[in-house]
Amino acid sequence: MFATHSEVAFPPSGLSLVDFNQDGWDDITFCTGPGDPPRFFQNRYGYFEEVDLGIDYSGHGNYIIWIDYDNDGDLDCFGINNNTGAFLANQDSIGQFNDVTASVGLNTLPSAIREGGLAADFNKDGLLDLFRGVYAYTAPNSLLFQNSNHQFVDVSTSSGACDSS
Repeated sequence: MFATHSEVAFPPSGLSLVDFNQDGWDDITFCTGPGDPPRFFQNRYGYFEEVDLGIDYSGHGNYIIWIDYDNDGDLDCFGINNNTGAFLANQDSIGQFNDVTASVGLNTLPSAIREGGLAADFNKDGLLDLFRGVYAYTAPNSLLFQNSNHQFVDVSTSSGACDSS
């Protein structure tokens, strides 16, 4: 599956090793070249099979992780794209994914050459918050606190996470 050269060969981008289908085996997710969606491979008892999770997100993916942003017990897919923003795909109780990027407020991040990010409960309220670090000062870093309605609010300047000048 991962030949020495393939159509997905591109400078390194986001890679995630996590059991996204919660079957006890770590799966692989990775970002690909410009204009292509991320690729998902389920671990089938030691071998990998590409699967279509219905996450329709194209661009130049730089970063992708699996998080349970809504605390419902399943993993949701969060990614950052070069120059086209972030995305969040919410996994429902039957394993289907829905694009919630706009409804949670992630569609307002300024365009930038994105480097990466992380998810943690920065303000200790029991909800995951998001941090996006950018490359080459193309836009400020972004710190987004999640509120109880699962909306992300930009607190970058007030928290000191970015240079406001």
